[in-house]
Amino acid sequence: MKTRLKPGSILSVGAALAVMLAAPALVGMYIPGAFMYIEPQGDLFFGAAQPAGAVVTEPIAATNEAEIEDEMPEELTVTVFSEKAGRVITLGLEEYITGVVAGEMPVSFGDEALKAQAVAARSYTMYRIAHGSENIPSHQGAQLCSDPKHCKAYVTREELAEKWGNETANNIFEKARASVEATRGQILTYEGEPALAVFHASSNRLTESAEAVWGRHVPYLVSVETPEETEPQVAVFTRGELADLLAPYGVKFSDTDLPQLEFDDAGRVAYVVFGETSVSGKDVREALGLRSTDFSLVILDGEYIFTVRGYGHGVGMSQYGAKAMAAEGKTYMEILAHYYPGTQITNIYGSP
Repeated sequence: MKTRLKPGSILSVGAALAVMLAAPALVGMYIPGAFMYIEPQGDLFFGAAQPAGAVVTEPIAATNEAEIEDEMPEELTVTVFSEKAGRVITLGLEEYITGVVAGEMPVSFGDEALKAQAVAARSYTMYRIAHGSENIPSHQGAQLCSDPKHCKAYVTREELAEKWGNETANNIFEKARASVEATRGQILTYEGEPALAVFHASSNRLTESAEAVWGRHVPYLVSVETPEETEPQVAVFTRGELADLLAPYGVKFSDTDLPQLEFDDAGRVAYVVFGETSVSGKDVREALGLRSTDFSLVILDGEYIFTVRGYGHGVGMSQYGAKAMAAEGKTYMEILAHYYPGTQITNIYGSP
């Protein structure tokens, strides 16, 4: 496979990546794991909701600051299996979310985008815990793990310092911590339960629905408009390369076969039809290593040319969309309400 960019895209995409990767002190930690494709795992995503421990509590009544401090509930703790340390560690929830925000979103995206990321990450965490995430074998009995394929990218200040130096690590963590403290305890809920606040890197015009990607309707994970501009990525395959990569899906086609694309309501590829064989857009994306299912296909001089927009599964909040909305002056509450319609913000500690 050869990956190419359209001539008009090279400067803008190259510049953006250069800034992200070469100037972490300005933009924060860019971790590809933030954009990993997350597969639903049975009831961990869509099973019947179970109590999350402290989902909603009544605001604390107190007459002075001393009483408030005495009566404030202690911060929740979570257990995390650290891939790097090879053991289970216990962290305060807000400390864990700080590490997730630092690992999932460049701090240059703006304060309101970072706050939206903090609430989404905290909501996702509480949802996973509420649905028995400690039963995942690779978690080694912990509620969460540091593997972004399973949970979310979690980094420590020390890990950032090793990669970028102390000054950059401190800058990233200060901004991440500020977003977490500003939203302390806040999660998205739907009908009184923690919401599955999944997110992805970027979409082109519209986000995707959970039903289109995972086959299950979720009222607040529906397709919505998203404001960010996306640059195309072009991936080129020979017929032989394509046949080899798609052989596990039963694809056999001759030189004259022209694959047909079938699109869903969000304009993404639902199926690719090769003769008498249909393969889901999701499976084609994974088999070919495409960034998303928002792609088109042409055949030129015997090569199959896929033009792809966006990055990730497309469900829930678009991180680049959140950045664009923050730049427009939207608050984190407005960003979350847009990408997770019908949800409410609830504080698990019962404070305002």
